[in-house]
Amino acid sequence: MLRDGHCFRDLSIDTCTRARVTPHIAFESGQFSSLLGMVAAGVGVSLVPEMAIDRNVACRYVRLSDPQATRTIVTAVLRGRSFNRVQQAFMSGIKGKAMLPDGGKSSSATGSA
Repeated sequence: MLRDGHCFRDLSIDTCTRARVTPHIAFESGQFSSLLGMVAAGVGVSLVPEMAIDRNVACRYVRLSDPQATRTIVTAVLRGRSFNRVQQAFMSGIKGKAMLPDGGKSSSATGSA
């Protein structure tokens, strides 16, 4: 399990709670790679985000079916700074896919942060 203070730890605990599972936490780390190493060593199981999957580690990955086990990401931009061409292209690529924190669609992906 990730250490206290990591947002994915909270998501993992909430996921276990919804499944009515009380995890026995024997090892904590600040790195997903350490958790996967412990799993590969046969020491237990762990919840990890899909982005942490390492096909070179001897682990089997099972996708969860909990629709509430999601992460919210945002684009961080410097207030008052104009975008260069690369940044403009990136923001144009995600425009229309951006959501406001309250769940409403953003009218502009370049709104103030």
